Amino acid sequence: MADNTDKISCGTSCRNSMESDEILRKVWEDSAGISIGPDEIRKEYDSLVNRMKTAGIDPGKRQKRQIPAKIWHIAAIWLIPLCILGTGIAMTIGSMNKIRTITDVRYMGINTTSGERKEIILPDGSKVWLNSGSLLIYPDAFVGKERNVYLSGEGFFMISPDKKHPFYVHTADVTLKVLGTSFNISCYPDEKLTETTLMSGSVEVSVPSEPGEPFCLSPDQQLVYDQSSGEVRISKVNSEEFRSWTDGEILIYDKSLEETARILEKTYGIKIIITSKEYSDARIMVHFKDNEPMERVFGIICKIIPGINISINDDVVVIR
Repeated sequence: MADNTDKISCGTSCRNSMESDEILRKVWEDSAGISIGPDEIRKEYDSLVNRMKTAGIDPGKRQKRQIPAKIWHIAAIWLIPLCILGTGIAMTIGSMNKIRTITDVRYMGINTTSGERKEIILPDGSKVWLNSGSLLIYPDAFVGKERNVYLSGEGFFMISPDKKHPFYVHTADVTLKVLGTSFNISCYPDEKLTETTLMSGSVEVSVPSEPGEPFCLSPDQQLVYDQSSGEVRISKVNSEEFRSWTDGEILIYDKSLEETARILEKTYGIKIIITSKEYSDARIMVHFKDNEPMERVFGIICKIIPGINISINDDVVVIR
């Protein structure tokens, strides 16, 4: 079911808070020259603190992060009423009723908590499926010659064709340009690889380490950008594997144990700790529904890799 509510959810770990600051800076650059007074921003922040206290959350018990001056302006622009993220806070800000109108465009923020997924319909009719622990920023109306959105985490996009208004997806490390196509992009801030997988149409990917011509992908091609080394790899893949999560299915095809662990962490909202390198060469192939009990899935992995030991303690799984 599509979710078009304009809300921001601040999870306990706030895993993408630093990434969201980077997205905010990108939004600021696109909205350069807009000025909002500090008194007005402080009023919005005080309102947020009061709502936190009403909900029984003591904002004084958390360590506040220092936010650059520009970010204070940005926060007011797209109405995250200064969601200063910190440890030990779990909060969902519901319907935002004071969205600032800037040149008739409002920025909306949708994020997913651990283990949660959402479907979003953009103003042009394009659809986005947002995976667990992700953040999408987009305007309530696309104006000008371009359609721009900002992503942290993982999303599958089906873009409405419009040759006169190309669609751009901005992440912390890469920028995608599309006209009308479907693709998946994974850019979690705690992972060093950004993966773009094309299902249909075509897409151009620009990366900071290659400032020249963008990389053009064809269907069933995947571009992997290594944020630490700047290396770019393009390979042939089964694109269906990278979108199956949008249908509530998890298709793991020829993945290492470490890669499988990352997928299961997103699926179940858990933490997986691998203490042994003994099974680093093992390859896993498994297909299951995302509502499958995780105990059963780990039981299957135990059968695939003889001798492996897996212990589950609430939301922490240790593999030895």
